[in-house]
Amino acid sequence: MAKKKEVNKYDWYSISGEKYWQIIDILQSDEDDITKQAELIATIEGISVDEVLNMPIQESAQKVKSLAFLNEFPMKEYRSLKTQVMGGKTYDVITDMSKLTTAAFIDYQTYTKLSFRDAYDKILSCFIIPAGFTYNDGYDVAEVQKVIRENLSWPEVQSMLHFFLKRYAKSFMRSRQFLIKEIKKEKDQMKREELQSKIKDMDLQLSLLTHQLQRMIGSAS
Repeated sequence: MAKKKEVNKYDWYSISGEKYWQIIDILQSDEDDITKQAELIATIEGISVDEVLNMPIQESAQKVKSLAFLNEFPMKEYRSLKTQVMGGKTYDVITDMSKLTTAAFIDYQTYTKLSFRDAYDKILSCFIIPAGFTYNDGYDVAEVQKVIRENLSWPEVQSMLHFFLKRYAKSFMRSRQFLIKEIKKEKDQMKREELQSKIKDMDLQLSLLTHQLQRMIGSAS
């Protein structure tokens, strides 16, 4: 029987979104360095701080050295996958913006206005759907968001969000260019003003999207 490969917990690909934000909270706290180190080890290992403090000094010292991985963040290009396995279940991944349902698109626009910490799992839940289902039909979206928080590593979260947001931005710009062409052809002043109003709304949304991308990239550092 093949021996099960041991997972390196001190690696970004072992850090879920949920653990990532716990780590950020620890690093930004006013605690002393030794306390922070103990809390970081406890979070990464999934144990209590007391268990860390009761470790033999050599073992805890080695784990403190292992925390060095936090200083370097891997950012890889997302490979466009049709499915994603999380928590033992298979999910369909929608990489074509034109295949988003209206409900998913509306929710997506709402989520991009939230803080990045509150938004990342919700944004991804618009694109990651239980295999065989249609968005928010016959399953619990909140449960999928929980699965995303607990199972996707933080590098995966970053690369997927970067992929989806860039795809959306390109689709957005194509729509904007189409409206500009329509304005040039339109002779009715009232209709021209309506189209110009739509472009203003799109520009505002694009600004929010750009801000979202900047926050996303900033959170990786």
